[in-house]
Amino acid sequence: MAGVGFALTRGTAISGIDLDDCRDAATGELQEWARIAVELAGTYCEASPSGTGLRFFVKGVVDVCKVDAAHVELYAEGRYLTVTGRHVEGTPAEINEAPRLIAYLRERAEQFQAATRAAVERARDAEQKRQAKAAERGQRVAPAPSPLARPAPSTGDKDPFWRNVNDRAMADLAAWVPALLSDAKPAARGGYRVTSRNLVRDLEEDLSITPQGIVDWGTHDMGDPQSGKRTPIDLVMEHGGAATSQDAALWLCDRLGVEPEAIGFRGRRGEHPARSADLAGRWFEGEPAQKPAASADRTMALHKGLMVPTGRDRLEITKALAPAPDFPVASLPPVMRGAIEAIREHVQAPLSLCAHSVLSAAALVTQGCANVQMPGLPVAKPLSLFMLAIAVSGERKSACDDMALKAVAEKEAALRAQNTAEMVDYKAARAAFDAQRKKIETEKNLSFEERKAKLLLLKEPQEPLAPVIRSKEANLEGLFGLLNVGQPGIGIFTSEGGQFLGGHGMSEDAKTRTITGLSELWDSGSAQRVRAKERIFLEGRRLSISLAAQPKIASALLGDELAKDQGFVGRFLVTMPESTIGTREIRETNVNGDGRLAAFYRQCRRVMSVPPNLRDGTLNELAPPTIHLSEEAKAVWRALAQTLEEGCAPGGQWLPVRSGALKMAENAARIAAILTLFEDPDAIGHHTRATAGEITGEAMAAAAEVAMFYLKEALRITGHSVLDPETQALSETLEWLKSKYGAGNLFIPSMIQQFAPAHLRSGAEKIRERVLKLCDFGALEPVDKAVIGGKPRKEAYRIVGEDA
Repeated sequence: MAGVGFALTRGTAISGIDLDDCRDAATGELQEWARIAVELAGTYCEASPSGTGLRFFVKGVVDVCKVDAAHVELYAEGRYLTVTGRHVEGTPAEINEAPRLIAYLRERAEQFQAATRAAVERARDAEQKRQAKAAERGQRVAPAPSPLARPAPSTGDKDPFWRNVNDRAMADLAAWVPALLSDAKPAARGGYRVTSRNLVRDLEEDLSITPQGIVDWGTHDMGDPQSGKRTPIDLVMEHGGAATSQDAALWLCDRLGVEPEAIGFRGRRGEHPARSADLAGRWFEGEPAQKPAASADRTMALHKGLMVPTGRDRLEITKALAPAPDFPVASLPPVMRGAIEAIREHVQAPLSLCAHSVLSAAALVTQGCANVQMPGLPVAKPLSLFMLAIAVSGERKSACDDMALKAVAEKEAALRAQNTAEMVDYKAARAAFDAQRKKIETEKNLSFEERKAKLLLLKEPQEPLAPVIRSKEANLEGLFGLLNVGQPGIGIFTSEGGQFLGGHGMSEDAKTRTITGLSELWDSGSAQRVRAKERIFLEGRRLSISLAAQPKIASALLGDELAKDQGFVGRFLVTMPESTIGTREIRETNVNGDGRLAAFYRQCRRVMSVPPNLRDGTLNELAPPTIHLSEEAKAVWRALAQTLEEGCAPGGQWLPVRSGALKMAENAARIAAILTLFEDPDAIGHHTRATAGEITGEAMAAAAEVAMFYLKEALRITGHSVLDPETQALSETLEWLKSKYGAGNLFIPSMIQQFAPAHLRSGAEKIRERVLKLCDFGALEPVDKAVIGGKPRKEAYRIVGEDA
């Protein structure tokens, strides 16, 4: 019955959800993200009237959400929804509440909105660079419209003039494209291509101009209302700075040699800018201004053969980081949550740093208890975590770790005491074994078979395991040696990450071996080392890492191309908390009397007291049981994994941190298992050697929140100047110049090479490059002739004051 439907009002307390363009109308096949939505629904769903979408009806009043780029719409009132009755198989015939569906769709919508916001920010930055570049040329530039906002209508009017101009322009690209975009390169099919770099912007893809159409691939999937499609008039407005579509159309007519009136123009021609074949000056009143001579230009100076800006507005060398996301402490189990709150109260460190220490401690004690099985993977994975906290000295990371790892320290002390006693017995047994073997070897009147049989009867004593659970520094060789003779699960824990990241294991000649070996341990708990006189094969081992490093040291790892290419960086959960230094109160607290910490330590001891499953005949080769995801947990995990996968597509939100995003679903499953086993370690003993209980949907959802916190942190800090060594060198060079010579005074580059701190004393070429960059930031200005130290100088610079 065509037209029958349901009107949404708040009084009915029934809401409607539309998913557009997600279904094949002929086959009914769903796109993956829509299939996940159906799995999470728990309420009635049917095909839309067109057959290309889905419609859900849910109980309750939802908040309105309409994000076209995500193909998601949620309504509670003000809509009339037709009902087709084409019920989607697998969903109930009843209308129910659907909190998981709503949460999943809102998360998807937020990601697309975030991508749009990021694109707008990039467009704004690109416009600022364009303006700055034009200013360096002595040009005045009208602001260009955002590439995500459609310019004034150029094709939608009923007046045929706009269509005629665009059609003529598409038929003769050579007449206007090179004049508009000087960096346009000829491409196939008589078209042109302009790189994003030449457009002075940070988007990934190019601008394509062909007779078949114009597409800005940098914005087509970034929430652009036009999906990246452009007309010639659009391009003249966006990249030529034309204020109106009429200005753009008339300029195109000039380039095409067409009289506007002949193709339908009915406006007033006297108000548009003067016609010019040169758009280098872009659009403004009157003729394009000529660049003034260097001597007359108050903002530029000819220096060492280069036009260098002088007297510029001061720009920030190191832009402030965006606010850090909140760690989802409330989602963690009560014992872990209490420990985090207690450590924060006693140490007064950033909350995420306290949570980081508690989570890494939980990972250390549970990593040998089980493996976690994820959907679609052939083997279960270890629970080990690699974690990195970026914090300045004095942030109290050591204090957080010491407090979180108290039970582990007690366990190590007990192991050392036990090892001392066991070594006495071992040495005696070893001496007896060696003496008996020597006696058999030297005994006369024994045949070969008799001597062999006697030697085989001897049982060689096994040396007690090394009593080490935590190591502060370990190169790969030392680490393999420790895992070979020590505990089956250990951790590299240090608040001085430079000892690890700057040690021999990460030197250029050893880096590849270290990264590969550590990655294998994270992946499977196995590794091997084969040398001429040494063969070590490790199976059933576990290694967690928790490092704290200052930004400069951390940048060496996060920016290392080999570490990124090998996926090593992507395995780390990274946080850079906002500092609490300067806000802390000097006071006494009763750490030993805090019940929250006592409960956490009891839980750590309970987990460590569970006997590990070992492979038969071995002392330290784990054969852990497998913990599985419940059906609800699988649905949550698949939704997370799909969201991360889609976010890594070209233009996706997670593309800058793709390595971490693609491993974050696995990290989330590991965290979910850690939360489950830490909360109820007895569950391990209640099951067979092959299984270790089940992860609930609630635990998986909590782990997903933690994983998304770390992914958002990675996105926030990746590529930021605070982690870029060269940007730091620029900032430190300027600070040194100010402190050494003072604002307003002169210096020459050789002073930096002679007197600056050792790490800033680069070669002459690098120092001059930095000086010119500081000029570009407006922090320095060139002075061609000056007397410094009683000597005339041909090259000198002035340190610009704060009020310049």
